[in-house]
Amino acid sequence: MRYIVKGNFYASLCRDFTEAISNTRIRVYQVESASNVVDASKSDIGYPHILTAKEIADKEHNLIGKGNTDSDGNYEIELSDNYQEESITIDIKITAAPGQKVTKKKPLQLTVQKLSPVWRDENNRFEYCYNYRFSFEFWNGIRTHFDAWVICGYLESSPKENVPIISATVSAFDADWIKDDFLGQSLTNSRGYFRIDFCDSDFKQTFLSPAINIETPISTIPTPGVYFKAVTADGTILYEEDRAESRSEE
Repeated sequence: MRYIVKGNFYASLCRDFTEAISNTRIRVYQVESASNVVDASKSDIGYPHILTAKEIADKEHNLIGKGNTDSDGNYEIELSDNYQEESITIDIKITAAPGQKVTKKKPLQLTVQKLSPVWRDENNRFEYCYNYRFSFEFWNGIRTHFDAWVICGYLESSPKENVPIISATVSAFDADWIKDDFLGQSLTNSRGYFRIDFCDSDFKQTFLSPAINIETPISTIPTPGVYFKAVTADGTILYEEDRAESRSEE
C-alpha cells in the first residue's frame, strides 16, 4: 500500500497578511509507542516545538518520508514501506525565512505536530491531508532568528471606496539622527498590496559601518522608526509621510 501525506504550510505576518512556507524541507517520522518524542499533552512544551540537535538525532531512525514544499507551500510525501499506521510527527527544517536577505544563519528544525492520521482510500493510495498555519507570535520568533524583517500593507483610494491602487511604488525609510536609512521599496499588486523585506543592517547603518552597526536614536525597542512615501508610475506623489511620525505608536 502507498501512504501519502500532503497539505500546505503557511504563516501569519500580520492582520490580513500571510506567507507560504516555500521551498522548505519536510520530514515525516513514525512515532513508536514508547517514543520519547515531546508530547504536548504530557509536557509544558507544546507544538510547534523547535528541536535540539539531540532530539533530531534521537528520532532519525524513525524517518519514514521527506520532501519539500513548493513555491506556494504545498507538499506531498510518500511514506516508506515500513510505515505501520502508527502516529507520526511532521517536521520542517528551515534554512532561511521567505524574503530573507542575510543568508548565514543557523538552520532550525521544528516539529509542527504529533498526529494520528485518518487515511482516505483513493484506489489503493491512502492519503492524509494536513494543513497548518503558524501563528504570528511563533513565526515572528522564527523570522527574528533569521534576521528577516518585513513590512506589508496596502494602498487604497480612500477608506470609504476601498479601491486598490495598483503599480504604485511604496518606499520605506528609517528615521535616524545622522542620516535616514532606506529600507526598501515595492510595487503594489492588483489588490494594492505591497511587501518590503529588509534586515538589521539596513536600519543600523552608521558612519562606522560595517564595523559598528547600531540603531539611532538608541531605543529600548530595537526596531526602525519607519515612514513611507508612495508614488505612481509617472512620479506623482500619492502619499508622503512626515518623518516625525516614524516614532509614533499609532
